[in-house]
Amino acid sequence: KLSSLNLTAFSSVSASGKISDLLNDIAVDIKANARVWLLDLKNDIPSEVFATGWADAVVFAKCKLDDLTDVNLNKIKANGDVVLTDFEAIYEDSTFVNTDKIAINFTLPSTHTAQNFKEVIDVGVSSELLKLSMTDFMNTTVENPVIRVGLPDVMDTTKDLSVACDFKMKNLAVDLVADTINAQIRNPHGSVSMVPKGKKTGYTCLMNCDSVYANVASDVAARTGTIFVDAKAEYDSTYEDVLQQWNPDVKLNFNQGQIALSAIDFPIKIAKIKCDMNKNRFKIDQSKVIVGNSDFQLTGIINNIVDYLNGEDILKGDLQFTSDYTDVMELMEMVSGMGDTTEVATDEAQATTVAASADSSAAVEEDNPFMVPLGVDIVMNTDIKKALAGKKIIEHVGGSLTIRDGVLVLEEMGFTCDAAQMQLTAMYRSARKNHLFAGFDFHLIDISIADLIDMIPDIDTIVPMLKSFSGKAEFHLAAETYLKSNYDPKFSTLRGAAAIKGRDLVLMDNETYQKISKLLLFNKKKTKNVVDSIDVEMGVFRNQVDLYPFVVSMDKYQAVLSGYHNLDMSCRYHISLTKSPLPIKLGLNLFGTLDDLKYKVGRCEYKKTFKPQKQGKVDETVMHLKQTISSSIRAGVKNQDALINE
Repeated sequence: KLSSLNLTAFSSVSASGKISDLLNDIAVDIKANARVWLLDLKNDIPSEVFATGWADAVVFAKCKLDDLTDVNLNKIKANGDVVLTDFEAIYEDSTFVNTDKIAINFTLPSTHTAQNFKEVIDVGVSSELLKLSMTDFMNTTVENPVIRVGLPDVMDTTKDLSVACDFKMKNLAVDLVADTINAQIRNPHGSVSMVPKGKKTGYTCLMNCDSVYANVASDVAARTGTIFVDAKAEYDSTYEDVLQQWNPDVKLNFNQGQIALSAIDFPIKIAKIKCDMNKNRFKIDQSKVIVGNSDFQLTGIINNIVDYLNGEDILKGDLQFTSDYTDVMELMEMVSGMGDTTEVATDEAQATTVAASADSSAAVEEDNPFMVPLGVDIVMNTDIKKALAGKKIIEHVGGSLTIRDGVLVLEEMGFTCDAAQMQLTAMYRSARKNHLFAGFDFHLIDISIADLIDMIPDIDTIVPMLKSFSGKAEFHLAAETYLKSNYDPKFSTLRGAAAIKGRDLVLMDNETYQKISKLLLFNKKKTKNVVDSIDVEMGVFRNQVDLYPFVVSMDKYQAVLSGYHNLDMSCRYHISLTKSPLPIKLGLNLFGTLDDLKYKVGRCEYKKTFKPQKQGKVDETVMHLKQTISSSIRAGVKNQDALINE
């Protein structure tokens, strides 16, 4: 028995026990107590480490003396408790650890059997407050940590190190100095492990926590409620790409999240999300999100992640978007220009240079149109109860939205509003800010003509006769055109067709109508000028709109109208009065501009028996649009100009 052996002026050790089989393989069974001032051990620990404080230890050991001197951990039975007080440690003048008190216990051999490797040492650590810092990199504070670590035979240099750890703590605060990132995690608990697998290393993490708060400089602020993480990874250093190196497989479930981004003016609130991902797939099983004015549930799968990040292929996805209320323009602004923006940036630079050279003292103001994300192939099926599109509220929005490498396609998107039931098939492409392309097939049923003009202001330019009518009609417009950066059509590139069907429309009693009725000898009426029916087809090519012959019936009068007008509002129309109480048939030629029409009475060009033939221009334009959409989706963005001009 050794009792109170003073090693230095501050440190002492005492031991008691039994030594047997002295003449053969000596065996020891001892208990040791020690109180050590850590500076007394500076000559016995690596020079890279500086440690100060007190260590109070109680150790039990039973083994052969040779195994003890050789540190043959597999053949030593031992356990003990070590309490460090006023502890500070420095490693290579860059890593610092300090705590007022930390308790450490260990067991040989380990009784921890939950992990998938043979553990030899079982170590437990607990403290009230533990601080760790790395110079110019990280500061970490851990409150009430309780950690249990399982280790293999650390003395066996022929094997790579494995680690298994169970942890629980009240609070974990991390501050990454270089990246100005700080985070706080409340009540994190779970387990982690690291296990070599041949040339790879396997990692696992199973963690729950009550909340997370994180900041990234002034760019990102995020917080969440409860989080569950189940993550696995296999590290393989032979790959250069990070995702390939780690090959992650992560399941994530959290609620009550909120993210604030400096790039947008409103927070992103995540009521709940349940998802999992690996290096090539991101799957959303459940989500409920509020972004600005919009709320939605997003589910589905995104694939091809590694190839997309490596620039080898496009990102692919199939998603379901369900919403009670969606602010369309707000969400479009958020995703505008995602992906490769090289072409856009070049176009902006050229536009700025041209504008500056024209007037070096003038401030350059540019429009900011929606730029379709590049490098993605996403199909999104929508189910939206109510949406704000521009200034118009639409309801029951359902259909398919596809974004493919700079091309946005809406396929048979149906919706309603207070004005009408509608269906839209459309394509939008944004190669450059001032070189946009739009093609659409827009069908409106039972819409007020006034609402139609309000909904599509440019329709008053294409079909100026609309403002002469009031009432409800069926309207079908199919067109393709390039757009300026403020979405104004480049009319020299416009081609399309329109059809209008209506019954019991009111012909407005304006100056033009009064002049025509006088020349065609209409009887003046005090009541409204009700048109029994109207069925009109128009064709649009560049700056000219052709009005194909159609019949207008009003009371005892019937007339056939045809002609054309240009988008500068110059026109030439003909009206044949084919049915009237009058004994004569009159024709009227109109020419000039719509603001200054000239009239000339002439012969009728159409007989009483004339029946307009369906031109089918709308169907023809719709077919061409569908072919353009199909070609665009197949070819992507690079050759769109050639495809559209075919």
